[in-house]
Amino acid sequence: METNAHFKLARYLLRFTGEARYGDGLERVFYNTILGVKDPQGDGHVFYYSDYHPSTQKAYMQDKWPCCSGTTPQVVADYAISSYLWSEDGIFVNLFTPSEVSWKVQGVPAKLIQTTTYPESDSSELRVEVAAPCGFTFTANI
Repeated sequence: METNAHFKLARYLLRFTGEARYGDGLERVFYNTILGVKDPQGDGHVFYYSDYHPSTQKAYMQDKWPCCSGTTPQVVADYAISSYLWSEDGIFVNLFTPSEVSWKVQGVPAKLIQTTTYPESDSSELRVEVAAPCGFTFTANI
């Protein structure tokens, strides 16, 4: 699955460069391809998209556990590490998804709680809770 490679590469480039365009690309791949993949069947059959014959129909592969069958679960496991990125300066919200993340700011425990139904709606609520006053940068990939 090429989307798996794009998803991981975009996250790494976003971390190293801090450029929002990589987060935008990751988000497009997430919503336009990864969330549209049919779940693998429990017996090892996976839905496969790469049959390009003129009369083809999309169906589950006849072979069990083909070479790319593990990439969809890998991407799903990466949702959590792709939703937020943080550094000593602060936190960056990359994906709008119902979630919570905890970290420390200058040794002070902090939590960000995200409530949203995006992409069904255009709004998200981001609530920050800190145990004591502290300063940090807060950025969202809008």
